[in-house]
Amino acid sequence: MKKATKINLFDAKGNGLHDYKAVANEAQETEIFSVVKNGYQIIQHEDVFKTVEDAIADKNFNASVKPHRDYDGNGGRLHIEVTFEDIKLDIDNDGLKSNLYCTYDNSYDGTTGLRLSVGAKRGNAVLWLVGSRYYHKHTKGVSVDAFEDSLEKGIDDFQTKIKGHFMGMFKTPLTNASAETFLQDCEGIKEISYKKYIAEVILPRVEASSIKNKWQLYCLICEGISEVAPSIDARDRQLQVIINRMHKKIKSSDEKVETPVEPSIPEGVSLTEVAAHNTPKLPEGVLCLEINDTPQKLTIDRKGKRKFVVMMGDTEIETFRKYRQASKFIQKAA
Repeated sequence: MKKATKINLFDAKGNGLHDYKAVANEAQETEIFSVVKNGYQIIQHEDVFKTVEDAIADKNFNASVKPHRDYDGNGGRLHIEVTFEDIKLDIDNDGLKSNLYCTYDNSYDGTTGLRLSVGAKRGNAVLWLVGSRYYHKHTKGVSVDAFEDSLEKGIDDFQTKIKGHFMGMFKTPLTNASAETFLQDCEGIKEISYKKYIAEVILPRVEASSIKNKWQLYCLICEGISEVAPSIDARDRQLQVIINRMHKKIKSSDEKVETPVEPSIPEGVSLTEVAAHNTPKLPEGVLCLEINDTPQKLTIDRKGKRKFVVMMGDTEIETFRKYRQASKFIQKAA
C-alpha cells in the first residue's frame, strides 16, 4: 500500500500557497493525489487496514479481512472487504447463507473520507443495498474504539433492518413471466448495460429457474452482475440502477419494510463523482456519524447569477451554470 505525504504548493511566480497543500505519494512526490486545505489530515491506507484488523481481533470475530488490490490502479483509493463467517441469515431456509459483509473505503484523492458500509454477501455475490453507513472526517486520527462501535451498530442493523428488508422481498410473490417482463423493460435505459448484464447473463438464469418471489429475482441479479462486472465501480453502478428500479416497479408486500434507495446515477456522472458530491459535511470534532439513508427530495438552490446547486437536504449534489441543466439532472435522477 502506498503512503501519502503533504507537500508545499507554489504559484507560477514561485510564491508559496500557504492555505493549501498537495497530497502526494511519499515514495515519489511527483505523483500527486489531490490538493487539500491545511487542516486536512492524511489517514494512511496501511493504518486503516491495521485498525480494521485490530477491531476484528478485539471482538474475536471470525472474519476475512482483505484489501481489494484492483480497486484503484494508482493507489489513491483503498477498498477493504470484511466477510463475517459466523454472522449470517438463511432467508429462504435452503442452507445458502447471506453473510454480514462490511466494506471500508479510504482515499488520498478526495473521493471519500474513511467510510464504512454495512451490507450482505451470498457466496461470491454482493447483495446490493444501502445498509448503515459511517463516515470519518480527515481531520482526526483513526480510533479502534470508533471502529468497534460502528461494527456493533452494523451487526445489529444486519440482524434487524437488513433481515427485515430481505424478508419483505421473500414474502413478495413473483412469477417467471413477471420477472422476465421486468428485465426486458430495462432495455433502452441508458444507465443500464442491457446486453452485457441482462440479456446475456441475468435473463438466461431467470428462464432456467422457477421464480416464486422477489427475493429470488434479487439474488439472481446480484449474482449475475457480481460475477461478470469488470470492476467494483461497474458492479455497484449497475446493481444500484437495476435493483433500485426493481424496488420501484415491484413493491414488497410487507409495507413495514422500508426499501433503502440511493439516488440514481445520471448519464455521464461517475460513481466516484456521486460519492464525492454526497460526502456529508460533519461538524468539527465529530469522529463518527451514522448517516440517515432515508431518501430526500432533490431541490435546486440558486447561489449566484450562474450558479444553480442541486441539493439533497443540506448536502450539495451537483452545481450547474444554468437552471435548465440542474432541472434535467433531477429528472434523470428521479
